[in-house]
Formats: sequence, C-alpha cells, structure tokens
Amino acid sequence: MKKFNFLLIIFFILITFTCSKKNITEPSSSENTVPALTPTPFFTFSFTSTFTFTPTFTPTPYGKIVYASNADGDSDIYIFKFSDYSITNITNNTGFDSYPCWLANGNQIFFVTDRSIGFGYDIYCMNQDGSNVFECVGTSADKYYPRKALINTSKEVYYHKYNSTTSKYEICVYDYPANREVVVLSSTGANYQWCDYSYTLNEIVYTSDSTGYKEIYKANSDGTNRIQLTTGLYTNTQPKFSKYGDMIVYSADSNYDNKGEIWIMNSDGSNKRQITFNSDNDRLPCFSPDGYWILYVKYNSSGLGDLYIKPANGSGVEQKLLGISNTDESLPDWFMY
Repeated sequence: MKKFNFLLIIFFILITFTCSKKNITEPSSSENTVPALTPTPFFTFSFTSTFTFTPTFTPTPYGKIVYASNADGDSDIYIFKFSDYSITNITNNTGFDSYPCWLANGNQIFFVTDRSIGFGYDIYCMNQDGSNVFECVGTSADKYYPRKALINTSKEVYYHKYNSTTSKYEICVYDYPANREVVVLSSTGANYQWCDYSYTLNEIVYTSDSTGYKEIYKANSDGTNRIQLTTGLYTNTQPKFSKYGDMIVYSADSNYDNKGEIWIMNSDGSNKRQITFNSDNDRLPCFSPDGYWILYVKYNSSGLGDLYIKPANGSGVEQKLLGISNTDESLPDWFMY
C-alpha cells in the first residue's frame, strides 16, 4: 500500500511539470527575434515610358574660340584656348581683319580683310597659326560674315555682301569648282544677312527685313522653300544653328529697347525660350558644339563688346569669358576638338 501511494505521488508530479512547461512563454527580446531580411539595393531605377537623363553636373567648357578684337589698335583675329586660357593674335597688320569663322577641320579659318587694296572687303583663309594666307572670294563688293559650308564643292562658303546697285544686302555662296559666286537670296526691296549653314539639314538660316522688321527665316541651301520662323514687332537677328541643326540661337530686341537678349528655338521655329534677362545689349550668339553652352557678345553703352557664356537651358548666371577694358571683343566662333 505504501509502495502504491509513492508511485501515485510521482505520477502526479510528472503530470504537473509537463503541463506547466507547455505554458512557458519565450521572452520577447531583440536577441531572440530574427529580423525579416529586406535587401537594400545599390541602385534604384524608375521606369517610365520615356527615359530622360538629366546630368547633375556642369560640363567644363573646352576647345577654342576664334574672335575679332581691336586690342592692338586695329581689328585683328585672335584665338582663345580653354586648355591653358591662352590668347594668341594670329593676324597683325595695319588693315582690317574681322568676321572669323572656323572651317570644319578646325585647323583653318575664314575671315574678312581689306588686304586686297582697292577691292573692298574680301574673304580670305589661313591656318590657325596665321600662316598660309590666301584669297577665297575676291569680287569688288564688300563681303561680310563668312560661314563654312561644304569645302571644295558648289557650296564652299556662305556670306552676305552689299549690292551697290540695289543698295541692299544679299546672301551668296561661292562655287569652288566653277570658281564663281552664286547669289542665293536677293531683292530690290529687302536685305538678306547673317546666314548660317547646317551640314545635317543642308539648309540655311538667315535674317531678312522683307516684312518691315528683321525676322529669321530658314530655307534650302539654294534659297528655295523659305519659311519664316519668328514674328514680332522688334528685331530678330543673327541666327546660328546648333551642331546637328536641331536648334537655333539668335538675338532679339524683345524688350523693345533696341538691345538684344539671347533666345533659342527649335529649328522649325517652335519652343522659343529666352536665355538672358537683362538691360544689356547681347548679340552674336553661337552654340558650343556639345550644345551645352551659349557664347555671345555683350556690348556696353560705348559699343565695345566682351565675350560671355551661359548654359543653353538658361540656368545659372552668365560668366564673363573675355574682355579687356576699352577694347572690343566680338564676332566669336567656337570649335571643339
């Protein structure tokens, strides 16, 4: 009987211990909690119907700029290089050398000069160090603003010249194989000036006052299919194509004060937007070949110019690039290699 009671007590102890163990709750500490693994990606991507890349940095301008300056007392041609910020005078004579323009090879320069005594302003070419100077277009009329086209073809260089018979300016192109000048745009009642040529489009853009105001037009390289791109009761002038011809930069007197502001539009005349906002006189703009910068001339009240640059999207502030007190830096053209 004693043995039976003892076994019964042991049995109840085992049952009690087992039940109490089932009710034990693990402490909820961070050491005993396994966190859910959520991988952290190194890159995040956003997918939309159109992929747009917007750089968060400002590209450093590079290359070289040819321009005209009277720093030595008369108008000469200079080259500025971004690589070392050097300035080199590549023409040095007592005559008039101006309206420079890079050829497509970046090693030669068109310019206007009065070296042909008695024959007005003619178009010459030279190497970028000022050597190997030779005459390209030498008719009797004064010629201005040569623009590179297709070398050694029927469209080698575009320019505008003064027609003394009509007292108007007309746009011409020089036919190199035939050794002759071809008039592209001319009228007894209107001026045609400031022509630029696009290799990509095989088109020209230019200024004409045929409506009574100076407006910007586009046409085929032979002057056909003329399209007016600007309309306004003020001057729109000095257009230049971007490298691939998709945009045009120009100067407009949009403040009605006879002072220019810099504007950009698509090559079909759409999406016009103002780049500079000031009371200065900003003229003669051109794109950097990478399309990021606009280079232009800011003239003071004395008519003397300094060279400035500003991002083509209009952001940031304009930066003075070249300018010497009491001198005129003007007519720039930018080449990147």
